[in-house]
Amino acid sequence: MKKTRVIPAFGGFLVLAAALHGEDVTGLRVIVSASNAVSELPRERIADLFLKKVATWEDGKAALSVDQSMAFPLRARFSQQILGRLPSAVQKYWEERIFSGRGEPPPIKRSDAEVVEFVAKNVGAIGYVSEQAVLPPGVKVLRVTN
Repeated sequence: MKKTRVIPAFGGFLVLAAALHGEDVTGLRVIVSASNAVSELPRERIADLFLKKVATWEDGKAALSVDQSMAFPLRARFSQQILGRLPSAVQKYWEERIFSGRGEPPPIKRSDAEVVEFVAKNVGAIGYVSEQAVLPPGVKVLRVTN
């Protein structure tokens, strides 16, 4: 009985460890407005934008991160591969920030299409979508570096 509890936790640790040690981002694409001058960002900078540790792009424009629903499996993948945290840790991070009055989490969209629409309409926006998401000309994929 104890092995079934230990194995999933250990498995989750391995996924998190792989994300933190520079393995490729798989199963998702980080997107920005096509008019954004940035074409690549380090994973850490993307995490800082989503956790609102950084509020602007390099050119001084406001950064607007947008998140997926907790019910969407892609959010867990993003949390682990980009933020380097389990989804529950990200949720706790935002609960603490809200409680202390130090910020609010990014707006949540219910689908890839809603994220794409938000990013296309907001020059400073950054979001993530599945690899299968249809991207209009007004949106581009960022190259994620380590």
